[in-house]
Amino acid sequence: MQTENPITRVAIIMAGGSGERFWPLSRQHHPKQLLNLTSDTKNMLQEAVDRLTPLIEAEHIYVVTGTHLVDAIQAAGIGISDENVVAEPCKRDTAGCLVFAAAHVLARYGGDGSNVSMAVVTADHQIGAPELFCKTIDASLHIAETQG
Repeated sequence: MQTENPITRVAIIMAGGSGERFWPLSRQHHPKQLLNLTSDTKNMLQEAVDRLTPLIEAEHIYVVTGTHLVDAIQAAGIGISDENVVAEPCKRDTAGCLVFAAAHVLARYGGDGSNVSMAVVTADHQIGAPELFCKTIDASLHIAETQG
């Protein structure tokens, strides 16, 4: 009898902002994802983590960012381990970030990728219906996991 290998769900939060859009509130080492823009108590990155944790364990949530933001994100206390804040070797926009993130996940979890499903979200969006957002992510991951 052959048993299926379980699929690990992981989330990648893209957080490579350069801190230009909300200047002077945001700066190079404190971009908008580290600002409390939509909550009095949480920065936008913490909100992104909190939206995902009902669906994906914090140990499987990764923040991919620039090297200049690693320390600030680790110090922000967003609920993931410091080792899950991953610095891109160089800024290459969204496609480069996702290739790097996928390679990091493959190296971390081993295998050929069939043992992992990956949700990709951003760190700096306001989501008005977090329950619906979570259901949509769950449904999308389920399709990816079951439809090959």
